[in-house]
Amino acid sequence: MCVHGVPPYALAWPQSHILAAGCDKRLTMYDPYGKPVKTFDFSRDSQEREITVACCSPSGQSVAVGSWDKVRIFDWSPRRSIWEETNVRDLPNFYTITALSWRRDGSKLIIGGLCGSVEQFETILRWLKLGIVAFFTFEYFLNFVLLYLFVPNDYYKNRNYLDIELYNKSLM
Repeated sequence: MCVHGVPPYALAWPQSHILAAGCDKRLTMYDPYGKPVKTFDFSRDSQEREITVACCSPSGQSVAVGSWDKVRIFDWSPRRSIWEETNVRDLPNFYTITALSWRRDGSKLIIGGLCGSVEQFETILRWLKLGIVAFFTFEYFLNFVLLYLFVPNDYYKNRNYLDIELYNKSLM
């Protein structure tokens, strides 16, 4: 069990850690035994307000955290075994972020605000085009989605054209 310094408004359970954040503008990652692993302190930023919501990606390797006019993305770095703040998105006049949700494949993040606004963002790391036939989108570490731009008429006759085995290739 862990004890956070203030009532936690935002809780998430990513990658065998527990994330807790609240009105003190501090985000803390705890290990499964309640020991603090990493603390991100945003209290020195005069533009920052309380952290209101957090949502873990389907892989558990990323967490989106919402506050006033801002969304932050924290990623687990497997090489360094630490959590890092990787992306900050300022959303002027969005006000308090009240809801966050990832798509099941991790490719999109949807954000809801206090005034009823809803925004959708793509969260792909990079993409790779395969000629004019298809492209890969790399969602997070070791996960990708193959999207066909079109399927030629002779695809089913000639299975070697672009075989479905591409789904099983390792990215390492």
